[in-house]
Amino acid sequence: MEAHMVSAGGRSERHETVALQSVSGSARRLGRALLKRFRGPIRVGENGLDEEDWRRLLVFVHIPKAAGTSFNDVLRRVYGRTFLQFHPRLHNFDMSSVTAEQARNVLALSAHLPYGFHRRLGPQIAKAGDDGLFQGRTIHYISVVRDPVDRLYSLYRYVSVTPPHILHVTTKGMDCRTFFDYLAQSGHGALSNQQCALINGRRGDAASAIRKVEENYLAVVTLDNISGLVSYLDRTLKWPAGNAQIGVHNRTTNRNDPAELHIVKQFAEQHCAEDIALFNHVRATVSPRFC
Repeated sequence: MEAHMVSAGGRSERHETVALQSVSGSARRLGRALLKRFRGPIRVGENGLDEEDWRRLLVFVHIPKAAGTSFNDVLRRVYGRTFLQFHPRLHNFDMSSVTAEQARNVLALSAHLPYGFHRRLGPQIAKAGDDGLFQGRTIHYISVVRDPVDRLYSLYRYVSVTPPHILHVTTKGMDCRTFFDYLAQSGHGALSNQQCALINGRRGDAASAIRKVEENYLAVVTLDNISGLVSYLDRTLKWPAGNAQIGVHNRTTNRNDPAELHIVKQFAEQHCAEDIALFNHVRATVSPRFC
């Protein structure tokens, strides 16, 4: 458990939040234990939220290497113990262990999972058109997309300096071209229009993803407008004052190498054309709405 100070309605309150981190061996049992412990009695009026606010569920589709860690920090500060984040390294965590009672106290979700993942919580996956444990709630999906070239280059540099990353040992010492050749040959999701697939809910084509953004998302912005997203949600969802500030995490500091950038651009154009189309649409027509 971790404790966080959350300013709500002009006062400070102490909240608990779940830190679902990579654990060897008994990860599933640990995940269940945490879920059981972190839900205390929460009532309408806590954090200054009224009954209408408690009927909302904010769901963040966390696209890797698109400032999601920084945005999750905002959600953690705002929602405290009502924020549930599924960590990608907790492969054994059983989403079916979430109970209906626990779901009633969840106001925000985040995961590296595709659109619709809120329906997968609980002992039975919800049917089409059914929100499962969150039936009757107003579901607000949001996400942040990033220029595919910048995202891939960021992934390469991050993996190279981050030993805990699952790709670090396998790709250690690889130059840029060899690294992306390896990803292409292994079928890694980063080179399979991953942003479209996550935004759309599995299908990786831009047309479907764009329709999903326009019809089913509360907000989608480009990474350079993430502060606009935070400000928009702050106003729209009545976030507690003082918590809607975005920080920076997992940023590498080395200068871009023009030769490496050229290589990454070639791979992006070859493997991520749909992601490029999605990003260009969001940048031109969607993201500016939240400036």
